[in-house]
Amino acid sequence: RGPQTSAEVYRFLLKKDMVNKFPLFSAVYQICFEGREVKEFITCLQNHPEHI
Repeated sequence: RGPQTSAEVYRFLLKKDMVNKFPLFSAVYQICFEGREVKEFITCLQNHPEHI
């Protein structure tokens, strides 16, 4: 379910022009499908507005 769900969520966010509002979902998609390194997800978490 994980990668497929991330693809569905990402496509939905693209259609609604909301990708930038959900960086964690975007990071998961990019890790699964675009070769983004997993360690960058930690950076994304650390820089998430809820944690600053």
